Amino acid sequence: MNKNLPHFRDDAPDSVESTDEQTVALHVFGYDESEAFGRPAPESVTPLTRCAWPLLQVLVYVGAGWSGQSLSIFKTRLIDMIHQFGRQADLAACSPETVTNVRYMLCTALDEAVMQTTWGNNTVWSDRTLLSWFYDQTWGGDKSFQIIERALHDEQREVLEVALEILLLGFQGRFRTERDGSSQVHLLTEKIFRILYPPPSTGFGNFAPEVVVAAERKRLIRYVPIWWFVVLSLVVLFGMLVWFGVHLNQINMHLQQEFSQMETGIPNGAGK
Repeated sequence: MNKNLPHFRDDAPDSVESTDEQTVALHVFGYDESEAFGRPAPESVTPLTRCAWPLLQVLVYVGAGWSGQSLSIFKTRLIDMIHQFGRQADLAACSPETVTNVRYMLCTALDEAVMQTTWGNNTVWSDRTLLSWFYDQTWGGDKSFQIIERALHDEQREVLEVALEILLLGFQGRFRTERDGSSQVHLLTEKIFRILYPPPSTGFGNFAPEVVVAAERKRLIRYVPIWWFVVLSLVVLFGMLVWFGVHLNQINMHLQQEFSQMETGIPNGAGK
């Protein structure tokens, strides 16, 4: 094994506590969310990202402000999921080195996300993090970005794809304590994005912005709910009715004035 890679403990136990998934979900989330980690990944992602998708969903939950009820059960669930990630990645024939690197980043990102919460900070979690559980290391904020930099250099798409996800979900590692850390993470995220999704080389570079704008408009239209169009149509119709009503009222008043002048025998325009 490459000595620069984090070492994965194969002897780490599969579970700290024995409990079924639905019970775990009830304890962890407070409601029946037993399928929370089973939602499918997009078809466009790599096999390794698909294997990591349940753990990335946990990052979404934690970052969205979920409050833990049982820290020990939650950690048990994550340990089981990390083992499952490794098994699925092996079945998908992913490179062992790539799996090791991605698992290291996931452990570090999950630890950071939990310890940034009010319910995970200053708890027993910091005494026994996921990183220490699987790799016997207490801090992965530096090593994770070394993995990312090496993946950028070698254009390792599978590693970069997961790295992009965890960065977008708030992972900062060593940059969290630096004064311009957020800016550096933002620049790194943009760099990864450009490698993963380069602009199309169609030979019509001047028209690229228009193409992007058109695609974005199409995307927005696709996700605007139907009821929004119904409400907008009703508002426009109501505005037209009001305008016609005012216009007809003005015509009616003008005709009444003319009839009144005719009845009194005053010629039209008299007195001017």
